[in-house]
Amino acid sequence: MTTPSVSPGQRSHGSDSVETDSAGRLRAEKQLQISEERHRLLAENANDVIWTMSLDGRITYVSPAVERLRGFTPEEAMNQPLDEILTPDSAAISLAYWQELAARLQAGLPPPRFRGEYEYYCKDGSTVWTDVQVIPYVDANGQLVEILGVTRDFSDRKRHEEELKKAREAAEAANLAKSEFLANMSHELRTPMNGVLGMTSILLDTPLSSTQRHYATTIKKSAEALLTILNDLLDFSKIEAGRLEIEAFPFNVRTLVDDILRLLGLRAEEKGLAFRCVVDDHVATWLTGDPTRLRQVLTNLVGNAIKFTAHGEVVLRVHCEDRDGTHQTLRFEVQDTGIGIAPETLETLFRPFTQADSSIARRFGGTGLGLAISKQLVELLGGTFHVKSELSGGSVFSFTVRLPQVVEEHVEPVKEQHDQQGAFQGARILLAEDNETNQEVASLMLEHLGCKVQVATNGIEALTALASSDFDLVLMDVQMPELDGFEATRRLRERGGTMARKPVIALTAHAMRGFRQQCLEAGMDDYLCKPVARADLARCLAQWLHDVPVRDEKQPETLVAFDKADFVDRVGDHKQYLQRVLPRFVRQTRQQLEALTKAVDCKDMTAIAHMAHSLKGASATMAAPTMRSCAVGLEVAVKKGDPTEAAEVLAALCRAFEAYQHAVAHVADCSSEL
Repeated sequence: MTTPSVSPGQRSHGSDSVETDSAGRLRAEKQLQISEERHRLLAENANDVIWTMSLDGRITYVSPAVERLRGFTPEEAMNQPLDEILTPDSAAISLAYWQELAARLQAGLPPPRFRGEYEYYCKDGSTVWTDVQVIPYVDANGQLVEILGVTRDFSDRKRHEEELKKAREAAEAANLAKSEFLANMSHELRTPMNGVLGMTSILLDTPLSSTQRHYATTIKKSAEALLTILNDLLDFSKIEAGRLEIEAFPFNVRTLVDDILRLLGLRAEEKGLAFRCVVDDHVATWLTGDPTRLRQVLTNLVGNAIKFTAHGEVVLRVHCEDRDGTHQTLRFEVQDTGIGIAPETLETLFRPFTQADSSIARRFGGTGLGLAISKQLVELLGGTFHVKSELSGGSVFSFTVRLPQVVEEHVEPVKEQHDQQGAFQGARILLAEDNETNQEVASLMLEHLGCKVQVATNGIEALTALASSDFDLVLMDVQMPELDGFEATRRLRERGGTMARKPVIALTAHAMRGFRQQCLEAGMDDYLCKPVARADLARCLAQWLHDVPVRDEKQPETLVAFDKADFVDRVGDHKQYLQRVLPRFVRQTRQQLEALTKAVDCKDMTAIAHMAHSLKGASATMAAPTMRSCAVGLEVAVKKGDPTEAAEVLAALCRAFEAYQHAVAHVADCSSEL
């Protein structure tokens, strides 16, 4: 076979094609060589470590930057196993990626990319933090060829992040320490304040000359002013630490406004100011919220308005801005004709420890915390705060809050109690308190209210007294030597029996968030914050001593099944009303007791708790103190999870109900209805 010859000068198309293909191939190879050289130069001179890995997990290339990063040469790095390259946590992340990659390839899905933080081992024994990107390299046919990775040193950033984290933790710890310090200082300051205010109040109840009364009144006012400053500082600390507790329970809006009027009306009158309170007719009487914090904000705003107003009037208005079937949005507005605020100072008005004018602190006094606390309280209540003012033109401070309405027929009427002498005649109180001054103050207050008081100086003495004597209520100081109030209460509740169901009220100078929950978890029923005012003590006794039997010190003790005087005092002595409401209560209670009996038999603690709570309120309303006491006992049994005790208390409740029926059988000639 011979090769065809080609005449000189004659062009051969076949030869031309071969020459063209050869030249193109040479150019492509040259371009590939240039491209590879370019990539090699980029990889070898990059600050980041560039590496490739085969599909069986072998490192096939590592750029020279690895030596700057880890101290190993590329050759050394390529031959290292995974556990010599990455720390255990980072190796686990790497293995997890490979497992995900295998799973997706097996399922016929595209291979995933990855970006994360790896901690590498270095040659000198240290470690370095890096940002790693993993990119699966796929050929033109869509087949995975190898894994390409880029590792970037970010140890400086990581170190900075760690330093910031430590600084933040240190700041948080310092803030917590500050809050705890303020809480402890509050306790230490409130203890002597309790003595000052308590003894001054008792002194003012004794016969005094006009000069002595003036001195004592001045002491009391000064102590109350100091307590206000203390409370402001504590509230600010609690809000700042996020530990202020917002509660929610039914309250009477108009009663709240009346309280402000009674509290601050005299102060306005002494300055010759008119003070009016106006509540919109559309405002619901009962709403659910935190009346204590609302009262605190309103007291601050009205108090400021009176303080900064020399002539004219102060008006507190409550409007209903919006309502639906379940909620109302109320706008509380305090308007005055006082000195006003310049526009340029409004921006600093709510900064802590700041007043609109430095001279104001000298002229009027104050910490500069009131408005800052009020604004933050409103925001914690879910509301918004507003202010309009102009210099010498008065001010309008207002805030809006959205509150759930309460179905009024479901609100339990509460009998008003007053801190009058002998109001709780014969009630037996155990006072567990280690501070001698506080012992004397509390004892005198309780004796003024008609109570018989026994003192225990620590939790062990309190438990001993409770084991040997019968008390109607325990006032338990939280911080005591030997055994604190929390532990003493826990041990009391664990004992079981009649005394274990008696109300225990914490006495404390602490008011930090979560304290109420601590009291409940320990088995306490409520708490009073020191310094304890006699009116607050009386209200607490009124709440928890509904079931205290009336005692005649010369006669044997008898229990009151039906307190007719209490009932008539609240609802009136209307024969037709009595004939309608008493039989209905008896019928409903009979049905409830049948349901309770079934629930106790089934040990359905949730149902028992629900019905006991309902019966407790109804019994208080219908002047059945013994029944109410038993209902409280059922709630205690549920909290303890003790079905045996629940059955015992239910039996006592049924006996109390029979006594109630007998007591009311002839009231208003309604025995035939029972």
